[in-house]
Amino acid sequence: MLQLDANGEVTLAADALGDGSSTDNCAGVVETSPETIFDCSHIGVQMVMLTATDASGNTNTVMCSVTIEDNVDPVLTCPADVTIQTASADDCTADYNVSLSITDNCTADADLTVSASAVLVTGSTSSNTGPVSIVYNPSTLMFDFSGTDLRVGDNLITLTVEDENGNINTCDFTVSIEDTYGPVINSCPSDITIAAPAGDCVLAVNWTPPAISDPCDQFTFTASHNPLDEFPVGETTTVTYIATDASGNSTECSFDITVTGDCAADIELTPTFLIDAFAFVPGLDRDAVFFIQNIGSEATDSPVTFSISIPGNTAAITTLDPNMTTANVFGGIAVDNPDWDFLFFANTIVCTTKAGVSIPAGGLSSIGLNFEATGVPGSTFGTTGQIITGTGGDVQDDNNVSQGTFFIN
Repeated sequence: MLQLDANGEVTLAADALGDGSSTDNCAGVVETSPETIFDCSHIGVQMVMLTATDASGNTNTVMCSVTIEDNVDPVLTCPADVTIQTASADDCTADYNVSLSITDNCTADADLTVSASAVLVTGSTSSNTGPVSIVYNPSTLMFDFSGTDLRVGDNLITLTVEDENGNINTCDFTVSIEDTYGPVINSCPSDITIAAPAGDCVLAVNWTPPAISDPCDQFTFTASHNPLDEFPVGETTTVTYIATDASGNSTECSFDITVTGDCAADIELTPTFLIDAFAFVPGLDRDAVFFIQNIGSEATDSPVTFSISIPGNTAAITTLDPNMTTANVFGGIAVDNPDWDFLFFANTIVCTTKAGVSIPAGGLSSIGLNFEATGVPGSTFGTTGQIITGTGGDVQDDNNVSQGTFFIN
């Protein structure tokens, strides 16, 4: 058995078939065979003549069989790994074409059986990708590889070639498709300017979040703020959305929110008066409430002094119960009389928050009292509540007064 070499040839050396088994009646038999060169056309069993010659020159011949085999794999070298970028934000695939030289020692290039396959490798998993093919091009005497719609990521390409004698060779290379475009952010909100109610220091602002998409990859996004978050009055805040896809590309969208208004001081107090109705009949009594509200951004840090003035008249009797916890106003309102100390004078009640009592930012404390109409029809009476500026940390004096005037029918 002889193996063809990479050039498709093998040489049977002269006298290589002799094994010394020939015999003669006289000694001195010599076995000879010719030097023979075989090529790809001789694959299979070939016959070679073996001649035995004795000392007297007598000869005899026999035909010997020699098996010629081709065990040489085709010559196949894959191209180097390559990276291709997608052409636009809407492209999730790319094409790759290359020409290759594939040869064999015996089989003509055009008669080689070649094939190509491809998988998209992601971590430890793989999935299908675009179609691939490889065909012989007689005009260039090369093999044209074509990969169409190869997906974003690492596309592992395997080429296989087999010659006519069953010898096979394979190689792998990687075509990496790189997505360089980030997610698309649509409908990014425009800048927002909004006014806060008087005295408020923060305002909850709503908006419709942008629409985010990516045709190629999964994506995540972060938002610096969310709809209905509170924004400070008198400031401009930038809201930023950042979307990042699996390829590491990021897209950013931002807009400004400006909240205008007159924010109260850190501590700012203002009173409100509440009663069911301002009209009485003689002998009727009715509860009322003064609310002392902190419209600032911090809790009161010292006692609050609130003065209730009742002008001298004979039309009503004013009573304040230090232990009242519910005032009969609109069906019942909780009041905080136990949180206050009271000093009673002829026409004035001075109210001071007790030690340790604080009115929280945006919160309030309330004082309940009772009025009884004693005057004749047509008479009037009234009351005025005033926060003493500076107490509790109050800094503005133009919003410290609330009052009510009552009528006797």
